Amino acid sequence: MKHLIKKQSFLFERKLSKTHEQHATDPQIGDYVICEENLMTNATNRKRICISNNIGNIIDYNPTINSDYKYMVYYENAPEDLFWFNGKDKVRQMSRKEIIYYSKNKEDLEIYLDANKYNLWNTLLKNKVF
Repeated sequence: MKHLIKKQSFLFERKLSKTHEQHATDPQIGDYVICEENLMTNATNRKRICISNNIGNIIDYNPTINSDYKYMVYYENAPEDLFWFNGKDKVRQMSRKEIIYYSKNKEDLEIYLDANKYNLWNTLLKNKVF
């Protein structure tokens, strides 16, 4: 367990050192994301759980639409019946506010999900491990 925490803190230290530079930009097509469904939408609990516990991939961005939901996110591990958009299975429109983490590296986001799964994320933050 100590090894896991050390590995996670090292990778997030590396990630956080680049975070300041990345905040100047928004997520790009091809980035991996972890999203949190906006409570105002009509998403079911099943959809919310699936979205917040899986890593998505931005496949399209449309800045011209009159909506906050400009990002098209593909979820490889989502059940096919869960959601679709314009005939595309496993795709969900997301707003920038719903994207809570993003990275070019999928492994960075897997660390977050693993830490959340074992309730380590808040412990790591509270103890200022990274």
